[in-house]
Amino acid sequence: INCPDLRQHTCSNEIKCVHCGGSHASNSLRCAVVKDYRAALTKKLLSTNIPANKNFNYVYDPALYPSLQLPQGTTLPSSYAASNQKIEELLSGMNEMKFMLNRLCSKENEFNDFMASKNKNDELMLEKIERIITNDKITKEACDNNDKLIKRLILPTLDLISNFLVQTNPKATGNVVTEFKSQIQIKRALIDQIISGKKVSL
Repeated sequence: INCPDLRQHTCSNEIKCVHCGGSHASNSLRCAVVKDYRAALTKKLLSTNIPANKNFNYVYDPALYPSLQLPQGTTLPSSYAASNQKIEELLSGMNEMKFMLNRLCSKENEFNDFMASKNKNDELMLEKIERIITNDKITKEACDNNDKLIKRLILPTLDLISNFLVQTNPKATGNVVTEFKSQIQIKRALIDQIISGKKVSL
């Protein structure tokens, strides 16, 4: 709808194509006018022929385009040599840094290997200590059992044997019996001292 005075125009908020008057935007592909225009433009671009006499295979030949020479009397600025020297020093420093980093990596690998070996040896040492502690407990239990065996069985048995021998030997004199009992008591006292851990000279 044409409106001579835009200030008097009232928008109806209805979408309407300016090309065909359809209910779509003016640049929508639904518009038949836009669709025909795009098809015609594409066909025209594809049908454009490149002239056969034109050669686009350009080859750069440095001999045909030599570099320009410096004018006579022109020398390189003094800062050029200094810059080159700085670059050389920088490259040398980088090489030294690379060498130091390689040495550092090597030392770190050696340290890691040392720590791994140390940890392994520590584990083996702990296992040995645990075995020693276990064996010590077993030995102590065996000693305690032996002490109980001597006190509760062997010593009473020796007393019974000595009493039996004294009573069954009617020919023994009083001195012999006394001497025999004395020797039995001495031996038993020595056994008691050994069991209690005292130092005994035999």
